Amino acid sequence: SVESYSKEIREEPFSQEFGEKPFFTPTSTQVLSTYVASLLERLGYDMERCRNEIMQLGQLACQRIGKNLIRFQADQVENIRHKLSNFNSVFMMEVHDRDSKIFYTFTDVIMQNFIGALMKHLTSNKIEPRGLLDEIYRGVDDRLNMFLRFLFGLSAPNSIKELELQLGTITRDVSEVMSQWLGRNVMKRGETLDDGRAQKKLLNVLHYLYESGDTKLMTSALASIKKIDFRKCSLNLSDCAVLSVTLSAAEMLEELNFDIGNVQDGGIKLLDPILQKCKTPK
Repeated sequence: SVESYSKEIREEPFSQEFGEKPFFTPTSTQVLSTYVASLLERLGYDMERCRNEIMQLGQLACQRIGKNLIRFQADQVENIRHKLSNFNSVFMMEVHDRDSKIFYTFTDVIMQNFIGALMKHLTSNKIEPRGLLDEIYRGVDDRLNMFLRFLFGLSAPNSIKELELQLGTITRDVSEVMSQWLGRNVMKRGETLDDGRAQKKLLNVLHYLYESGDTKLMTSALASIKKIDFRKCSLNLSDCAVLSVTLSAAEMLEELNFDIGNVQDGGIKLLDPILQKCKTPK
C-alpha cells in the first residue's frame, strides 16, 4: 500500500545491526521501483501503454515538483484524466474542497517525485541531465532533493529490473554523465565545508551516491578526501547509515567531525565503523 512504502522510506530503514563491514539495505529507489512495478503489473496494461501513460504522468509531476505541490486543478489534468481512469486510482486520486471543487493529487509527494524522475530516465538524452543536475543543485533549498535521489537511484541497474518488465528498456545512456557529475561534486564539496549549507550539500551528494549503488564510483570519488566536517549539520539515522556505507570507501579519510548533539539517537553506533578507521574522530 501507499502507507507501507511511505513508512519504509520515511522511518529510516536502517535499524538493523551490522558488523565491521557496512552493507547496502534496499535504497529508497529500490523500494519505490518494486512497488510501482507491482502496481503496473496489477493493472494488466501492455508495455507500450504503461510506458506512454507513465511518461504523461511524469510530465505532470515535474510541473509541480519544484514547488513541493501535489495538487492539480481538474483542467490541468484534463488531457489525461479520461485516458488514465485506472491510473487515477493507483497514482492519483480525486479530492473535493469545501466548495465541492474537484482537484487531483498524487498519492503523496514521494510518489510524485519518483514518477517525475522515472519520466526523465525514459525521455532524457546525454546532454540534458548534466544541465538539469547543475540547475537543480544550484537551488537554495532541498525541495528537489528527493527527486535527485530517485534520479540517481534509477541509474542503477539493480533498481530498474522489475520496472523494465513492465515498461521496457530504460536507457542507461545518461548513467555515465550522472556518474561523472557525482564524482565531480563529491570532490568539490569535500574541499570547502565551512558552513552548514556546504555541509548539507555534501551530505545530499553522498545520499545520491548511495542511491546509485556504484561502489567503484564511491571509491574513486572519495579517494583523496582526508577530512570531512559535519559539525553544523544535523544527522538522522538514515544520514548516518549512508555515511557508514559511502565513507567506508574513503581510504584516505583521517578525520570525521560532527556535533554529537546533532546526531539522532542510535546514529553514533551506525557511524562506529567509520570512526574506528579515522585517526582523529571527533
